[in-house]
Amino acid sequence: MKTYSVVRLFGRPILAYNNCFSELDEAALNCYPAFTLKRRMFLRIILFIHRIIPRQILWGITTTPIKGVSPEVLVQLSAILLDKLQTNIGKLVIVWPNNPTRGRVYLFVLDRSGKSIAFGKLALNELNSKLLENEELAMSAVGLQNLQNLKIPKLICSGCLLEIRYLVVTPLPASARRDGEFGTRCFDRFITEYSGEIRLVSRLALGQLAWWNTLKESLASFPDISNYLELAVLNGAQVAFVHGDFNRTNFVRDGDEFWLIDWERSCHAGPYLVDFLCIAADQLWSISEVRPVVAVTRFKEVFWDNKPSDYRKDVLLGLAFLHAADFSPASILLTNGIWKIEPVDSDLETELVDIKE
Repeated sequence: MKTYSVVRLFGRPILAYNNCFSELDEAALNCYPAFTLKRRMFLRIILFIHRIIPRQILWGITTTPIKGVSPEVLVQLSAILLDKLQTNIGKLVIVWPNNPTRGRVYLFVLDRSGKSIAFGKLALNELNSKLLENEELAMSAVGLQNLQNLKIPKLICSGCLLEIRYLVVTPLPASARRDGEFGTRCFDRFITEYSGEIRLVSRLALGQLAWWNTLKESLASFPDISNYLELAVLNGAQVAFVHGDFNRTNFVRDGDEFWLIDWERSCHAGPYLVDFLCIAADQLWSISEVRPVVAVTRFKEVFWDNKPSDYRKDVLLGLAFLHAADFSPASILLTNGIWKIEPVDSDLETELVDIKE
């Protein structure tokens, strides 16, 4: 049985890698996502310590690096990857998310030269299992499109091993970086390319979509918004294929190429404005956390002021979709008075009462 070295911080696992090809240990440690100054400092420290203290002393050694997951899962997954990638695997690196309750781990697969050849996710609970299943379906669908402006990773393999769902894709180019000019760039051409045709679904069909029921449940503490949305969709709603999490962390650039990753929250029939609203809310996040009224005002200038009522209803529906998906920047905007600006149409209210009766 293979053993793994486990790097811990205050007793919590941060990163683990299989104990073979010791010359690749530093490459494994460099898989740690050092995207903040604090994380970069931590990485430098563990690299320095690793060079002077043997890993047998420095890190914990175990055959079961992931709590609650049989080591047989990693053995079987390694065999699948060996078959799919058709190359020898040097290191299988496990990285835990910053939030220990996230219910997943990430995998980096390195070849014998230390080069990243695959990136994966393992779901540790039912919610994440559903998200990975959804991402598999989305990537398969988008992969069939002949996208000209965007690139997405290719699906290598996915499935379940001993009830643990996994998904593995091709890695991003090593030189890919988050776009430094993200705030000034127009994303319409990216979003409209994969979203396809905007369609009208009836109120009855809308009620059969999983996200609508999740949305209603998430608004239980906000009856004004919930009632408003009931009125807004009486005559149906405009939907399209949406990514569902179009924010700065999921959009990267490699030269003239643009990559969109993390399709877990995607939906084949979501409110058509979702991705436009997502990136707008994300750009306002630093303001909305400390000055929500200012953020709402700026948001309204683009998406609300002087807009027709039907468009406003689509905006509210899109924000509610993102709120239900736990996208905090949209939740802040949604719960700080946006809906109060649009008065309820009395005719629609009467119609709603009639339907309920």
